[in-house]
Amino acid sequence: MELANYKACICEGSAENAIIDILLDYDFQKRRDD
Repeated sequence: MELANYKACICEGSAENAIIDILLDYDFQKRRDD
């Protein structure tokens, strides 16, 4: 996961979308591991 990309999104005022992307990505990886 590249935090730099998410930090850039947050700086642009898209924090909510960045957080949603992080959560969806985490959930997807968790499900794939099961």
